[in-house]
Amino acid sequence: NAVLDGFTLTGGCTLAEGHVVNKRTGGGVWSDEGGKSLVTNCVITGCSADDAGGGFYNIGTLAQTTVTNCTALFGGAGSGAALIENCAIVNNRSVRDGGGIYSGIAMRDTLVSGNAAGERGGGMYSVAWVECCTVIGNSAQQYGGVVGGDILNSIVYYNTDHFGSPNHAMPVYGWFTNSCTTPNPWGAGNITNAPAFVDQINRNPRLSAISPCINAGFNAFAPPGLD
Repeated sequence: NAVLDGFTLTGGCTLAEGHVVNKRTGGGVWSDEGGKSLVTNCVITGCSADDAGGGFYNIGTLAQTTVTNCTALFGGAGSGAALIENCAIVNNRSVRDGGGIYSGIAMRDTLVSGNAAGERGGGMYSVAWVECCTVIGNSAQQYGGVVGGDILNSIVYYNTDHFGSPNHAMPVYGWFTNSCTTPNPWGAGNITNAPAFVDQINRNPRLSAISPCINAGFNAFAPPGLD
């Protein structure tokens, strides 16, 4: 039941040799408690891991936290969280998969922007359940936005890659529902229109009054509280 609340963690790093989990993962925060630990109201920046999770590894919940400018082989921002909620995952890098996040159970109400992967999944790779998130401006060799998982009530747009699948790898690796992306992933309630942000150039993800995304979601997927 460890809690880390209200800290800035900067410049953390792992060893480059030794046990792959105990020594080479989680440059900023590392936990052996899995689903029990909580990191909240923090900033994790400039951290690195030789293997997975430049910013964090194996924590239970990451909430109201910004992870930025972190690097790793897999998961520049982090890897293995049970829940990421109300966070900003911005400008992180991975050598291989998951420029932002590599593996995880659930993510909601989170901005994933400006991350880059050397191989696949610039925004995220293999997060099982993603709801009410905005995944924009990420890049990868292949699938600049997301790879894997079910994407609900989310915007996955303006991502880039080198193989012609900039936003997603669907439907092979998961399903979209009531989301905004292109090309059409053929799930229920999806739209391909541009989301019409207030300021796309500066990556302000707030929706303008003319956005086609307004009221286009499915309320059963919406988490409680503010979106």
